[in-house]
Amino acid sequence: MNFVYVDDFLESKGLYNPKLEVLIPNATLYKTLLFQPCGDIAVGNYFVKNRDTEIAKLKLKSFFDLAFNKRIDLCITPEYSCPWTVIAELLKGDIFPHENGIWVIGAESILQEEFIEMIEEHNDICWIYEEKLFQNYSSDKFLDPVCYFFQAESKSTNIFKKVVVVQFKTHPMGGADFERDKLLLGDTIYTLRNDENSIFLATIICSDALVFNVNQLKRYLQQSYLIIHIQMNLAPFNLMFSSYRRNYYISSNTSNKEFITLNWAQGTQLCGQDLLYGGSAFYTKSQKLNTKDDRINNNHYKGLYYSFCDNMYAGIFFFNYDEGIYELENTKAIQLLSPPQNQNNTGPIMKNLFIWQNDMWNNTDSVNDNLNDICKEIGADFTVLLDNELAPIDKERLISLSLGFILDREQFDPQKMWPFKIKVGSDCCDINKRLTYFQDPHIETKNEKIGCLMRFAQLYNTIMANGDNIPENIKDLAYNYKLKYIPNENNYSNLFNIYSNSEGTPATIVFLGQTTLSNANAIFDRMCNLFKNSLSDTRLVVWYEDCIGKVIPICKSRRPEITSTTSIENNSFMKRGAR
Repeated sequence: MNFVYVDDFLESKGLYNPKLEVLIPNATLYKTLLFQPCGDIAVGNYFVKNRDTEIAKLKLKSFFDLAFNKRIDLCITPEYSCPWTVIAELLKGDIFPHENGIWVIGAESILQEEFIEMIEEHNDICWIYEEKLFQNYSSDKFLDPVCYFFQAESKSTNIFKKVVVVQFKTHPMGGADFERDKLLLGDTIYTLRNDENSIFLATIICSDALVFNVNQLKRYLQQSYLIIHIQMNLAPFNLMFSSYRRNYYISSNTSNKEFITLNWAQGTQLCGQDLLYGGSAFYTKSQKLNTKDDRINNNHYKGLYYSFCDNMYAGIFFFNYDEGIYELENTKAIQLLSPPQNQNNTGPIMKNLFIWQNDMWNNTDSVNDNLNDICKEIGADFTVLLDNELAPIDKERLISLSLGFILDREQFDPQKMWPFKIKVGSDCCDINKRLTYFQDPHIETKNEKIGCLMRFAQLYNTIMANGDNIPENIKDLAYNYKLKYIPNENNYSNLFNIYSNSEGTPATIVFLGQTTLSNANAIFDRMCNLFKNSLSDTRLVVWYEDCIGKVIPICKSRRPEITSTTSIENNSFMKRGAR
């Protein structure tokens, strides 16, 4: 890979380097629009393109209209997504990035001769590309391009001129015969910057990631970077394709590089195979991410799911796998031009989600996270999880509490909660464990998550439903209980998950599944510490299953009186009973 700076070429063409908003290292939010399309990819000897050209054109034209009307700062489409007929219309018309904006367009494949014809037809455009690739022509090789669209001011006329920088894929997808045999490779990575102190921007195309080692390229990547990875990939989280960002975050203490990956949507057809993943995500090492409940929940409803990876010490925001246009506002990795008190890299905010209906993009308030589908498939009573009044993060707290995943108060924090912790498998990186998001097809993790829901269902639908299973300390709840979760740390209600149908004291019940007595006792002891300085631990029951399938409770024998003296504040419902 040969890294070159676009501003060097602009200088030679008599153009000022633009001041791109996304690259200004200040506290201003930048607006991003991402297109994650679903389609049927046609592959031939000399092309990779949308099989249904007309619908692709309609969707992409509408997408760029949206980007133009909203004055989006950074607009991205994935590999092989945009027909060149759409690009030609953009070059002829007024739909183009604003003076401080940039569009990163993954285009359909193109032959060398077709590309030169495009340049000649639009000779009013400033074109920057690897000219050495066109010294000789090949009739049986195609190019896989990403196009940067932006504007630059002429030094002589002070008029803004349209600029298109075209970068070609540098490494083929080895498992895909059509690329291995027919792809003509480039070797240049074009880097954009406002100046030497700005954030830098670079894009890699799908299997470029196989040879893109951020650590080995440190002399090129010393500055703050936003690295965009566009893909058409059946396995976007495979270790081979994701290790470049994982290895960098593990080995680096700095937080000045962020990554956006953008793939096609789940359901896309490629060479007779279904794309099971979406795989689009945003990665940041910021230590100031906003992980408050409102931010996490509002992003969740619009298809952006937060997780945290301990070994990378990075926040990862996964996009819903379904087709859509995702509109975000985001903070910048470095903000040195703003006063220190204003510098705060809090991460992305999902503003709008658009879905394709009636031949147009329509704004929607929510997207399917597939939790309801899985609950219905299991077939148990999941009323509390299907209740839209309970926010996604509180559903995960309830499940985690009920399964013994919360052993100290810090584990109510999203960065500490089990479902929010990224899992790295033997074959896959960045595996999402969120228990309110069930699109990830990774078999091991999907089975693990379904197992959690089934254990949750067994606790409430089977164990508590049989009065013989209920020990004396919560006997008042036998056949007289309701599953309920009140997420209020101030009165400790977040520690309880079951309530009496009549007036009485709530309780905490846990089912660990099959484990040993010693492990069950250890978890019980740690959970008792959650109720420090109160008698509420006497309303805690932890069940476990022994090797022959017998369900055994662990609890304290004495029951608290409602008048018992505790250190809980007088306004706690533990002092006044629960209704």
